[in-house]
Amino acid sequence: MPNALQAQVQASIAPSDSAIQLLIEPDPAGAPDLDIHLLLYPAVGAYLAASAGVVRYGNNKSVPVAGGVITFSGSSKASLPKLPTVDNPVFMVLYSFDTQGQPIPISVQFDRLTGAVEASAECYAAVAYTTYKTTARELIYTPLTESLGQGTRTTFGVICAYYPPRSQVIYEVQPFSSDDGNVEVEVYRIVSGAVTNNDGEFEKPPSYPASGAYPDKTLVLDTSQTLETERVHEIGYMDQRGRAWVRSLFVPTKEPYVGDGEYAPNKSCKVSTIPPDLFSKELIAKATNWVKQRGYGCKGGSGA
Repeated sequence: MPNALQAQVQASIAPSDSAIQLLIEPDPAGAPDLDIHLLLYPAVGAYLAASAGVVRYGNNKSVPVAGGVITFSGSSKASLPKLPTVDNPVFMVLYSFDTQGQPIPISVQFDRLTGAVEASAECYAAVAYTTYKTTARELIYTPLTESLGQGTRTTFGVICAYYPPRSQVIYEVQPFSSDDGNVEVEVYRIVSGAVTNNDGEFEKPPSYPASGAYPDKTLVLDTSQTLETERVHEIGYMDQRGRAWVRSLFVPTKEPYVGDGEYAPNKSCKVSTIPPDLFSKELIAKATNWVKQRGYGCKGGSGA
């Protein structure tokens, strides 16, 4: 098993034209006008067309990409969610096995010619990457508006983008909401742990990572070859009017407790730090009280 810190490298930041894969997403920043604001990745001068309405370019903007984990599944190549252009992610090998399931050391690097993260060997591996920034180009879309007697009809079309020689994407524009809008934030979330190795996902052992043993079970995991993950069971939200709601998520029990009706995972509650200038204490108390009165939220602690 390679040391988790044994492979840290920095990515290149100038992908070649042959590596470009176009992507269009909504711009989370929005804008105070009635147009639809989108982002084109990467920030290239692609040919644009719309089946209805007009699409035009705005400015280039730096966009953060959250850190995460990529996996290699029997090959030597994997992909980042977006090409790095502003700064460089750092890679860290979490675990790596050859195609026969034996631990092997690997190194990884970003290849700007292919746009892929390349490993030194074909493998099954999990590789973490840090937060980085990419560059997107703003797309501003105006839907088609037609006069119909005493009123109007608005048609939202499909945007097509092409970048030679072989990169293209289509994006179906969604109508904007006509309501007054709302601000909603996460108040808390209840989570439990699991661990993953080459054989799959397991319930987190009680003494992990010091021990991979389970009480009253014969299974003992080799903790040096596992990756700890987090499962979300429940999330509580509130909005700017003090209204609260809870989202409960189904989390199936993993080995070695599948079918064990007495088993309950060890859950913990993560309470969000809500900026005091966003919601007042009274508004937060109103939302958290609603959650508690219905038997949800954190048990035996502060917060919701």
